[in-house]
Amino acid sequence: MQNTWQLRPNLTLNYGLRWDSYFNNQLGRGRNNWQPVLNSAQVTPSFVSGVINQKIDRYHSTDKNNFGPRISLAWDPSKQGKISLRGGFAILYDEINTQPWYSTGTNPPDKAVVFAGEDRGIPVVYGLAPKGTRDFPVNPNLKVPGVNAVGAFDGTRPGLGAIIT
Repeated sequence: MQNTWQLRPNLTLNYGLRWDSYFNNQLGRGRNNWQPVLNSAQVTPSFVSGVINQKIDRYHSTDKNNFGPRISLAWDPSKQGKISLRGGFAILYDEINTQPWYSTGTNPPDKAVVFAGEDRGIPVVYGLAPKGTRDFPVNPNLKVPGVNAVGAFDGTRPGLGAIIT
């Protein structure tokens, strides 16, 4: 939803509200539109003795409260269309990146991939995780990432501007 209001011949106000929701991959009622990774101990915990896990039914919960207001002004102090000063504010949201989903394919017991080594400062440790460790790498309470953006631009010199986040 967006609107433009011409306050004066040389001053324009734009304002709006956007709703962003990035739904998880769950249809509900026991139906899913994603295929769990069959070699994951999270999906088949009986394959790993001594590890206490619960089966998952979705990657993360849906975050439904992502309302992003936006407001901006455009002003021509010369009143001749030769200069424009613009500024605005917005709250922006984006979907969760896919790296957590790629991690599900490398869960024990069949295989485990770890990026470790002395050059990364991570000691190399061999073997499966200790008893009670949750091996599903995605936090089910993930929130959609957001940013508050404030910007100001001078229309007389292309390329000159600032955005503060």
